[in-house]
Amino acid sequence: MQTYRELLAARDRLERDIERAREEEIGLVIASIWQQMDEYGLTVEDLQRYRSKPLHRRRAVPKYRDPRSGATWSGRGRPPSWFDPRAERDFLILK
Repeated sequence: MQTYRELLAARDRLERDIERAREEEIGLVIASIWQQMDEYGLTVEDLQRYRSKPLHRRRAVPKYRDPRSGATWSGRGRPPSWFDPRAERDFLILK
């Protein structure tokens, strides 16, 4: 069985090997990307144009209001403690 210090030294060697392999592969990947860009006549601007845009989720519109506290609930997810489904009409927000 290896000692703790031997294992630490082996880990350091392994981490160096991993970083070296990563650097080599990154170079190959970048070269491949440039080759494909040349093949299809793409520019960096083309890539930026087709980059996915972040999704903006619409905020849920409140559907129910607690008459005592004024707290609202959209009707999505777990109902709040103040909401009584038997008296749903009492909590509806009229537009």
